[in-house]
Amino acid sequence: MAPAAETEPQPPRQRAAAFDKSAHMVMVGDYLQIHALRHPKWDMRIDEGFHRVEWIGHLAGDTLDAMLNDPAWARGRLTLASVHGLSGILVLPEVPVTVLIQPNPERRRSDEDEAWHEGPFYELAGVTEPDLTEQFHADARIRPEPPGSEAALYPSRFSSPAQRALHLDGVTGIRPVAASQLPWPHGLFKWPYGEREKALAATYPKGHSKTAHAELFTQLGDQDFAACPYHQADDWKAITAAVLAFARAEPDSDEQDQLYRATHLSERDRAWFRSLIGGGHIWWDTGQQNLTNGQHRLYALRAAGIEVIPVYGRRLPDHDETTPSQDALTHSKRTVEDFWLAHVAAALKPGRLSTHLARLPALIPLRGGGSAARAYRYRTSTE
Repeated sequence: MAPAAETEPQPPRQRAAAFDKSAHMVMVGDYLQIHALRHPKWDMRIDEGFHRVEWIGHLAGDTLDAMLNDPAWARGRLTLASVHGLSGILVLPEVPVTVLIQPNPERRRSDEDEAWHEGPFYELAGVTEPDLTEQFHADARIRPEPPGSEAALYPSRFSSPAQRALHLDGVTGIRPVAASQLPWPHGLFKWPYGEREKALAATYPKGHSKTAHAELFTQLGDQDFAACPYHQADDWKAITAAVLAFARAEPDSDEQDQLYRATHLSERDRAWFRSLIGGGHIWWDTGQQNLTNGQHRLYALRAAGIEVIPVYGRRLPDHDETTPSQDALTHSKRTVEDFWLAHVAAALKPGRLSTHLARLPALIPLRGGGSAARAYRYRTSTE
C-alpha cells in the first residue's frame, strides 16, 4: 500500500497587523493575542488567536508579594484580564504583549453586544482598575496606523450595506414600530386555528405562509380572537402604553421602578406587560423578513386595533419606524391583494388585460369567493 502523500505546504495567509505594548497598558477593548501557534501554521485565520479584553485589574506592592511564591516573576506588577472566550483570569507579568492594531469592526461590535463576562471572574483584594481615559491617551501615543489594506482583509458577513450599518451602528432595545411595518406571522403554533391556516396556506405558493396568515386575519372575528388564549387581555391599549412608557424611562431609575409596578393594570394585564418587557418580547430587527419572537402577541395587538407596537430588537438611532401607520385589517387586505397582483401578473403576458386579470384572484378571497374562486387560486399558485 502506497504511503499517503504529504500535504503540500501552503504560503502563510496574510495576518491582521499587530503591535507590542507593555502588559500594564492593555485596556478594555484591546484584542490581545492569547495563543500564537497552531498546526498547520499557514492555516491560521486573519485574526485567529486574538480575543477581546473585557476587564483589566492591576496588582502590585505588598499584595502582590503575598500572592506569588516568586514575586520577581511579575517584574513589579501583575496585570489581570478577563478575556472573551476564556474562563477565569489571565495573569500577565510586566512584559510586552501583542494586540491588534485595527480589529475587525463587525467582530468587535458582536463582542461588545454579547459580552463573555462582565467584570472580573474573581474578586481579589488589593486589585485596582486603571483609568480608561488615561489608558486611551497613552495607547494613542504608541499605536501605529493600520496598513492601508487592513480593512480589506476582513470579508463582510452581510449581504447588503443596510444590514452591515444596522450591525455596526444599531442600538438594541424596545421602541415603537408601526404594525404595518412588521411582517405577518410565518407560523402560529398551539392555537385553535392551526388547521384552518394550513388549509389556507395550501392555496398559496410554497414559502408564502405570511400572506396566508394575513388573509386569515381578514376572516377571523372578535369571537374567534376571544377564543384564543394568546389574545385574552383586559386592555391591550393600556398594556402597550405601559410598555412604551417603561422603555422611555431611564434604565434602573426610580421612575422605571415605579412604572414596572404597573399598579393601574389588572393582574392579567400586568403579566402581559411584564412579558413584553422581559422574555416575551415581540422581537424584530429593522429589515428582518420574519419576527424572531412574539408572533401570537403581535397578532393579538393587531386584533385589538393597536397600530403602534412595542418591539424589541435592533434599529438605527433616530430612525422613525412609526409611520406610515395603517389599521391591521386594511394592511392585511393590501398584503393579500399586492401578493396576488404580483404573482398572477408574473404568470401572464405583459399588457393592460393581464393587469386587470391579475387583480381578480386578489379580490375574490376578500369578497367571500366560493369554491370555484379557491380552486382558481390553487391552480394559479401551483403553475
